[in-house]
Amino acid sequence: MHPLLHLSLLTSCVILYSYDNDKFFAVPNAGQCTDKAATAFIETEKKWLVGYASCAHLLAVIFHYMSDLLIGQDRKVLGQLCKLAKVFLYVSSVFVVQTGIMFDGCREGIVDQSQVMAWLNVEILAFYLNIVAMGVFLLLSSCKKFKSIRERMGWGADSRKTMDFLTYCKDDIHWFCLWFTQLMLCVLALVMRTK
Repeated sequence: MHPLLHLSLLTSCVILYSYDNDKFFAVPNAGQCTDKAATAFIETEKKWLVGYASCAHLLAVIFHYMSDLLIGQDRKVLGQLCKLAKVFLYVSSVFVVQTGIMFDGCREGIVDQSQVMAWLNVEILAFYLNIVAMGVFLLLSSCKKFKSIRERMGWGADSRKTMDFLTYCKDDIHWFCLWFTQLMLCVLALVMRTK
């Protein structure tokens, strides 16, 4: 995932969290819940999961730019290890958050009406939409002759024929995924909003 998407999700979470902390974490009708997993989510896990996801975004951005710095200083092995750590950290955080919100009890009218559950679902959707965006990009680029941003700016030197396609369009995939994921998150937010 592009670091700008990590930064936008982190910034959005911090704004939601700090604007009205009590409303963000409030769960309507929480006293009616008797399910053990849902009660654990309502009482403690919701704050822990939001913090975990936020820390994962922050660390992903740090590892991304540290990787670029190390590769620029000819320390390619350490740079690639930072990239690997970034991917592992983010995928594991998505796994933890997704398993943390998967329970059946007390969903309708209680947990599903809370802002914190909506935000945690946005975190999960952003991950899967990023994967879908990569597939859409590859599908569109295989259907139509693709010209990278570098070539359009005159910096490409017709390098499409001399390198691997994914290396050739590395920057373009990130920008497309960023655009596609944020657009789809906005569409899903409008379609699935509670009335």
